[in-house]
Amino acid sequence: MPASNPRSVMEDAISAVLSASVAGLVVHNGQTSDDRTVPAAIVYASGARTPDDLDPFSGNYEVTIEVQVLSLADGEDALGSHRDTVSAVRDAIVDADLVEEFMPEDSILYDLNLVGDEEGREERKFGNTLTLSALVCLDIPLD
Repeated sequence: MPASNPRSVMEDAISAVLSASVAGLVVHNGQTSDDRTVPAAIVYASGARTPDDLDPFSGNYEVTIEVQVLSLADGEDALGSHRDTVSAVRDAIVDADLVEEFMPEDSILYDLNLVGDEEGREERKFGNTLTLSALVCLDIPLD
């Protein structure tokens, strides 16, 4: 089946990368009301648009992906452990070749950049939001 939704394609690919690369991390795909255990990652493609300099019907999209990494703030080295998890997640999701392996075969990942890393704490949880910008082309004709 051809890829047609750039947000879903990127959510699925990043979620698959994290599931395969970061042991012990529960990965949620997209907006979810599922109960969440930590450590966890929530992968959400918050937007997709055709770049201004390209034909709007070209199949090219700039996709913004937010990956929230959540960990418990309890324990002696909770912050250090959380930052180790964030580092492992960051290393996995910025590997464009690895991400492209988990995308449909009729799509191309042209560019993938980490454009933000915000850290915070809420109640008894640490959280980072890693923001990615991806340039993808979908529905490439296969011979």
